[in-house]
Amino acid sequence: MHVSAGSAWDHTFNTTTGQPLVVVYTGGTARVIQSGAIRVQHNLDKYVALAIFSNVAYAGTSCIPESGNIFTTFAGSRAGTETLTFTGGGNARLTDTDGLNATFKLSRCF
Repeated sequence: MHVSAGSAWDHTFNTTTGQPLVVVYTGGTARVIQSGAIRVQHNLDKYVALAIFSNVAYAGTSCIPESGNIFTTFAGSRAGTETLTFTGGGNARLTDTDGLNATFKLSRCF
């Protein structure tokens, strides 16, 4: 999928061969993205991010994860890795490409 909104935001998204998103329903409406990857290409800044999902769990009908991780590797004009850890209650912790940690409350669906 290619998304473009003027000159400031131009991205291409796709899943990757051999790493499909595996979603498991764990009872009722609870679900877990057990594994898989999404590739995001930033067409203006010329880098690619590969986001690998690991047991990202959603409770009930919530669209905000309660647990799990997303590990992202960057290549191109941006390099390094990031880890996003969902810690429950709508909270998350990001370890960025410099190894710095930030915690925050998610306010939008993820």
